[in-house]
Amino acid sequence: MRTDSMSVLEALKNFGRSRDPSREIAACYQKLLGLLKRRKILFQWVPAHWGIKGNERVDRGAKTAALEGQSELDVPTPRIATQIEQMIKTIRHQSFQDNLNLSGNLFVTTKEQRKREVVIYKFLNRWQSRIVFRLRSDHAGARSYKARFEGASERCEFCDVEETIELLLLECDRYASERKEIVEFFHVRSIKPSVYHILGGLTTSEDKVQILQLVTKYLEEIHQDFRL
Repeated sequence: MRTDSMSVLEALKNFGRSRDPSREIAACYQKLLGLLKRRKILFQWVPAHWGIKGNERVDRGAKTAALEGQSELDVPTPRIATQIEQMIKTIRHQSFQDNLNLSGNLFVTTKEQRKREVVIYKFLNRWQSRIVFRLRSDHAGARSYKARFEGASERCEFCDVEETIELLLLECDRYASERKEIVEFFHVRSIKPSVYHILGGLTTSEDKVQILQLVTKYLEEIHQDFRL
């Protein structure tokens, strides 16, 4: 039997020594006794969440708290909840900043940045807004996305490489002529074209709106080959 809960294994191992075992552990123990009459049972702990930063951080915190012992200070529960909520917001905000995916496939924004994004969407029509959202969440009609669900090839028929959003927007030679306005936009500003800049990485709101309008126009022109 395998489990990722070390505490369950320890509780079963120490059953009988504990004055007040939980009902779940007691029930589990009784069922195991029945199985032992017919076969030998081996337990194995499987550290299922190793490598998941959040879980490992919680484990380290729990071990540290256990070594420090219980505090005698009486702190109201609402106050604890408020402090935890504030800490989580701070950690989440910093995590968003640290893990911003510069490829644009997962465009994470902070609360303040999201407010500015709302203003940008006011300059886009419904179709444009839908396309931009799909591009930012990597749920667009590129072959690399469709292959996950339809089982089709993820390679571009023209370039014979994986057809990603980056390939469609910036690299595929099939659409070089339709892409001229996008290339010129970045050339005038001396910026190297990238999905990150296309999907919101530019400095000014005016540039963000303009490039998004150019990109949606470009996708509309090649819509017969690139269905979103």
